[in-house]
Amino acid sequence: MSQDISVQQLITNIDNNNLLVVQERNEYDEQEITSAVASHDVVRARECEEMSGEDDITSWMPHEGMQFPSEKEAHEFYNEYARRVGFSIRTESSKRSTSYGPVDRKYYVCYKAGKKRPYVPKYKPSCDRPVRVGCKARMSLHFKNGVWIIIHFVDEHNHELFSSPNKIRKLRSHNKEHLLQETRELMDQYKLAGCGPSKIARLLNVTG
Repeated sequence: MSQDISVQQLITNIDNNNLLVVQERNEYDEQEITSAVASHDVVRARECEEMSGEDDITSWMPHEGMQFPSEKEAHEFYNEYARRVGFSIRTESSKRSTSYGPVDRKYYVCYKAGKKRPYVPKYKPSCDRPVRVGCKARMSLHFKNGVWIIIHFVDEHNHELFSSPNKIRKLRSHNKEHLLQETRELMDQYKLAGCGPSKIARLLNVTG
């Protein structure tokens, strides 16, 4: 009987120790992810999450007052957040404080922001066009004192968000195909050949 109790105590101690190690590991991973997110290192943050198996969307949520060393990093950060939540982003406009000065304000919106008149194509498109439904989600940036600062952030959507990774990666800001050098060169060749935008899109779908 005493031997059974001893074995049970040993098992309990081992379980407690393992639990402590797991808790410490999870806490360490969370700190690593938070640190990478705070420094806007998207690649390192992804690597930390792959190791820990955690994906805390709230850690990626932009907020007013957040600063970035460059406009590109601000865009990548917001785009990564959009990918995790399930939508795509686009640039709404850029502004200058003076007529010939550098751009010091950038406005990013959800891909469904604004409204468009109904479009009736002459042919059946290979994929559905994103319908703009007046979504208010957006992020506004202002360049001041050498950094880009979020001055306005809205995270309210009036449409369904995607949860399927396959659908999310097809959204424009997450689909890297349109950024490939070969694709751009092919588009230039079609343009020189006299093809219009719609025909170029069809040709790219066929060749892709």
